[in-house]
Amino acid sequence: MTYLFLHIISILLFLGNTSNELTNSPSEPIVIIVNESIEIDQIDINELIDIYTLSKQRWDDNTRIRVADYKGSQDIRDTFYNALHTTPNNIKKIWLRAQFTGRSIPPIVVDSVDEMWKVVLENPGTIGYVPFNQVPVNAKILLQIDG
Repeated sequence: MTYLFLHIISILLFLGNTSNELTNSPSEPIVIIVNESIEIDQIDINELIDIYTLSKQRWDDNTRIRVADYKGSQDIRDTFYNALHTTPNNIKKIWLRAQFTGRSIPPIVVDSVDEMWKVVLENPGTIGYVPFNQVPVNAKILLQIDG
């Protein structure tokens, strides 16, 4: 009986500590990066929403905006879309509708932060996002989103 009681107490303490760690650890900030050809130095969250919902498809110099996004369910992707007050599924619906009607080209989909940086670096007009602690030294940053 004493063993069972101690075992139950141990489990409850473990679960209590685990849940506190998960709820108290803040998400890491995300930075919005663009290809160096883009002539602006910053954007606000509303403009970012317009870009990712395809309401804005060209930069101020008339260059086509290419959106880069991560494949599948990743923490950074969920944090990013939470900051935009939407979900990956809602954005996917918008993108599919725009592609079927011929209003837009599909986003560039990447598997990793390194691939995101490479895509943004090599494709004029491209915008993407990476964790704050993985920003390359020569990145052009337009916005930081706290997680």
